[in-house]
Amino acid sequence: MPELPEVERARRLCHAHLVGKRIQTVTAAPDSIVYPEALPEHIQARLEGRTVVDTDRHGKLFWLVLDNDDALLMHLGMSGNVQIRGQEAPRYRNKPASYIEEWPPKYHKLLLVCDSAATTCAKFTQRRRPTAKVETATDTTHAEFAFTDPRRLARIRLCFTPHHHHPVSGLGFDPLHNLPDLKTFSAMVRQRKVSIKALLLDQKFSAGVGNWIADEILYQSKVHPAARSHELSDEAISTIRAQMHAICQLAVQVNADHTQFPIDWLFHHRWGKRHKQMEHRTHRGEQIVFVTVGGRTSAVVPEVQQQPTRVGVQASDPAE
Repeated sequence: MPELPEVERARRLCHAHLVGKRIQTVTAAPDSIVYPEALPEHIQARLEGRTVVDTDRHGKLFWLVLDNDDALLMHLGMSGNVQIRGQEAPRYRNKPASYIEEWPPKYHKLLLVCDSAATTCAKFTQRRRPTAKVETATDTTHAEFAFTDPRRLARIRLCFTPHHHHPVSGLGFDPLHNLPDLKTFSAMVRQRKVSIKALLLDQKFSAGVGNWIADEILYQSKVHPAARSHELSDEAISTIRAQMHAICQLAVQVNADHTQFPIDWLFHHRWGKRHKQMEHRTHRGEQIVFVTVGGRTSAVVPEVQQQPTRVGVQASDPAE
């Protein structure tokens, strides 16, 4: 499932090619699941003729900001993706390097055809978010955008000022945008009596953290996923907070290209759980086991992450 770095990659692609463009034509597929709050024809009517003036993201949600302050809000779900015609499609870990979509892409849910528009997007961005860093759109020509989803678990919405409305308003902090200070973070962790893995995956706590990021945070912090949040030491909480920011920041810096992740990351060795005979070890040779914590599969390195004595976990081999 796309997590914070993959979603940020999608937002950056949209920013580079769509900001400053006027939406000429819109093709919205008839799908009441992907469009849960408005008919596709309603989306189409509200988008056509509008200009994209900015993009934004919080957690796993990202959006295009339009010149009337409307926002086209998107969630990639389990297998959603975005593509700009003529550009290599963003791909997940298990896609081959040569993977490039045909056009229009298969399973497309939304197609936008855009042209250049005379608008001062930088001034609009600063008026709306005075402290925001203004990014430059690199494509000044005609652009075509596609949002795809073969599994129909993605969501597309139109809303006004997303940060103040559902679903964005119900999310917790973003590890890159508004990570709480250590004192506040510690209080938030200790007020919950759940496994630390479950807490990290709770989008009302930390928006954008998914399974692989949570496993990486806990491995690098040397904390077992079943450890109870309210029983963690000050040192453990401080380390978890630092690793949360560092891992998300580095993954975003390399545009979610996993081939550029550090060689000592658990990420490179945590996949392929379907193969029961396959032995999983870290870069340092430590054994990786898979357990179920809070209903989710976790990759754990027992040599590094000591299991709490009062909390039982189950061996696990489900597909992720």
